[in-house]
Amino acid sequence: AIPLNSVCNQFKMFVFRRHQNTSHAKIKELKKEVVERGYFFVDRAKKARRFIARKAEFFVRDGSTILTHSRSSVVLSVLKHAKEQGKRFNVIITKTEPSQSGMAAAKEIQQLGIPVKVVLDSSVAVVIDTVDFVLVGAEGVTESGGIINRIGTYQMAILAKTRTKPFYVVVESHKFNRIYPLTQNDIPWKDKSANEEMLDAKQAADDDVHVIADDNDSKGVNGTVSKMEKELDGLLKVENDRVRDYTPP
Repeated sequence: AIPLNSVCNQFKMFVFRRHQNTSHAKIKELKKEVVERGYFFVDRAKKARRFIARKAEFFVRDGSTILTHSRSSVVLSVLKHAKEQGKRFNVIITKTEPSQSGMAAAKEIQQLGIPVKVVLDSSVAVVIDTVDFVLVGAEGVTESGGIINRIGTYQMAILAKTRTKPFYVVVESHKFNRIYPLTQNDIPWKDKSANEEMLDAKQAADDDVHVIADDNDSKGVNGTVSKMEKELDGLLKVENDRVRDYTPP
């Protein structure tokens, strides 16, 4: 995972810079300190989310509607803090294919007492004019200032810019990566555990979280699509293992 890779790189830099001349006689002390630093990194990440939530509260106004994508711990922290401060607002979140992590996030947002609506990834253009701003997290920040996140973030950023909607990214500093992608194929866009993640997200989503589609959606259309999928099975391969994209600055 990109965030884990970033944290590990920072952790290795700390260990090697501070203990370049450590002898084998001090290996036990070194192991102990490595474990302690691990707990320190976890604690710092939690504090970072709380700090970001306090700073981002300014952007959440009473009566506003926020569009978000996928599940982000930082975004959830921002929404939770704003709710605790008495802010009244609505959230629209995408289903986030193929992992469907947006469904799991919608459940958590509901539990916070915040009105939330789930829409299809392809419906962002339909709802973009109804929101006040877009708020997303990130799996990583590149050296160019771009972000790497769940697939669909890039198109959401393009639509937000086209419709002059503010696009905010909330992310911890330990997710800054020393990579400089030039194209979408320059990032690690596949996950071996994509199928497992999708199943976990489906199981976590409640039945009372409903997906809102366009007016063209109907039982007849759904039945036709399902029939077509069966007929085309084996002839066409749908790319569903691309789980993240790169949004340039």
